Amino acid sequence: MEPGAYAIVGSALMQQRRLELLANNLAQINTPGYKADTPIFRVYDGETGAVVSEQFNQFETQVVEQSQWQFTHIDFSQGPAQLTNNPLDLALNGDGFFVLQSPAGPRYTRSGSFTLNGQGELIAPQGWPVLGQGEVPIRINNADNTNGGIFINYAGQVISNGVVAGQIKIVDFPKPYVLEKKGFSSFAPIDPEAQTTTLQNTKIQQGYVEGSNVNAIGEMTKLIEISRLYESYQKMLQSFDEVDQTAVNDLGNVSVI
Repeated sequence: MEPGAYAIVGSALMQQRRLELLANNLAQINTPGYKADTPIFRVYDGETGAVVSEQFNQFETQVVEQSQWQFTHIDFSQGPAQLTNNPLDLALNGDGFFVLQSPAGPRYTRSGSFTLNGQGELIAPQGWPVLGQGEVPIRINNADNTNGGIFINYAGQVISNGVVAGQIKIVDFPKPYVLEKKGFSSFAPIDPEAQTTTLQNTKIQQGYVEGSNVNAIGEMTKLIEISRLYESYQKMLQSFDEVDQTAVNDLGNVSVI
């Protein structure tokens, strides 16, 4: 294989990684609280092998001779608030996360699509209880069938038919966030010893959920870019094949003088 072909194949593999993340982002565009993923690559100089920059570079459409995938960046920007009028749907206006009690430990989420289980606990769709102050689940024992008597104010205080049932806990981590995805639009700190801070200024909007922060138009534009790059790579590889064919078929011929 021609040496230049290795660079083309390497670039194509990076585009494949981009394509996988883009496809997943688009698949989750209607998932409450979903945060978009972006691949981060470290770019090297093709001649010297040195890193082009000391910082991690977001790979876009640049064709490089040598580069390496480093990690997946999570975009934690706030998604749009979507009105549902469901009294158990909650959206955070500001920084922070809801705290869920999973079997593997605390999980943190911006997805506020909640419901009640048979014990009256406020839970996420996967069944994990929502924790309140004191690290205890929020329990609403006097809710009616429509949950119409439940009021949750901006501070997260849960009131059901005039009775205070608890206060939802909102926490945050130091920025930039060092969190990893754990499924169901939830996160956990990479460092298990990471400390959280309780937020007081973030407001809770009842009857709303935070939508996915995926930019559909931007992602579709990137898909078109990837498609065009793949076509360019294919044409370049075909050119290498044609050069090899010429070398095999023509250069070995002996001309009669």
